[in-house]
Amino acid sequence: MLASGFRLAISFVVLGSLLLPTSPSDTSQGSGDSWSISVDDAAHEAYGLSYPITYEFIIPRHLDSAQAFHRHLSDAPWGKITEQTADAVFNGIEAVRFDYEAHRAYVSLSFDAASDDLSLMITDGDGSIQTISFMRIARYYDNRRCAFIFSGDDWGVENTRDSFSNWHSVLRNRNIWATSALVTGPPDESYWQSIQDELNLGNVEVAAHSRTHPHPPYSDPDSEIGGCRDDIVARLMLPWQYRRGTQQYVPGWVEPFGQSDTVVRAKLGEYGYLSDRTTQTILYNWADWDSGRGLYKRNGITFCPQLARDAGFARRAFDYAYRRHLLCHFYVHPWKMDSSGTNLSVWQSGSWFVSLMDYVGNRTDVWYVGWGAAHVYRYCQQQGIITITPLSAPQTHEPATQSASPLN
Repeated sequence: MLASGFRLAISFVVLGSLLLPTSPSDTSQGSGDSWSISVDDAAHEAYGLSYPITYEFIIPRHLDSAQAFHRHLSDAPWGKITEQTADAVFNGIEAVRFDYEAHRAYVSLSFDAASDDLSLMITDGDGSIQTISFMRIARYYDNRRCAFIFSGDDWGVENTRDSFSNWHSVLRNRNIWATSALVTGPPDESYWQSIQDELNLGNVEVAAHSRTHPHPPYSDPDSEIGGCRDDIVARLMLPWQYRRGTQQYVPGWVEPFGQSDTVVRAKLGEYGYLSDRTTQTILYNWADWDSGRGLYKRNGITFCPQLARDAGFARRAFDYAYRRHLLCHFYVHPWKMDSSGTNLSVWQSGSWFVSLMDYVGNRTDVWYVGWGAAHVYRYCQQQGIITITPLSAPQTHEPATQSASPLN
């Protein structure tokens, strides 16, 4: 923890308000020259918490040029945070975005593998430290208008490899994250390598989908639920947002056949999952926290585009979520989209599906996020595990020469 001598009297725990973006007249949560952000050690260990959390600050009205810095130890050098602008498409990275007209800074930061703490400060262009006021953890990452999740089922099953690769490519080229639900029993060595190749290309999250895709009750729930997770972390190098040092995390579970029971739910909590996706439609909401089992309740999806073979309803479903600041969650079986390789035109430019993704993707005001990562973010936002405290700081700052790295 940061030295207690640096702490001011004001300290509070963020309770995860689900407020929509609001005006600069909102009441702040205190002011300081710099800020300490600390996370509960047990939660950090249990879930990794590497996905960047966005903190909204009020910046001085006179400020028209600024820089942001952070560090994880009180005696470490300050690292400059990479700045992004409102016209850039970015998701799930460490960044700062300044909105000078609204007098806001949106600072997205990860927790370091070796520390539960980080410090933050903002300077003007000349390096003078600015007094800033904390507002909230932003609802949708970088204060986005809505969230969009796209999950696909049955990765790893025979004859699904090319379909998933094509599906990933369409989404990746439009800056959309794919949550691919992996059945870990069937893949051979070649298939495992193709899965790693897809992860290396980016914008792909792995969710657990059991070892053998059974109906409940499972004959061996520990194998299906815990074993599937263990297969994933043993066989793959997951994206950095799902790692803490050498430890890897699989926060998302996708139910085989969209079915569950009380044993499955209990085991999901036992094995450290945070989210449980079923196939109920038409939903735009997030599930509530299940305190008895220690994860979010079962949550359905908004729409399954493969059932329509037409972009019309899917576009209207997305528009509804976009206008009302809601969650839009599509899901498909990619191998059913192209009939196991016999209808590859669905992935080609001009098809109804690619046109739909052209419409949904590459938006600067939509949070494209994996199913599991979204629930890691919500957990940090809602469960009172993050403490934010204003600190005293010197009034001059020697600018850092290096940019901050997301993780080692």
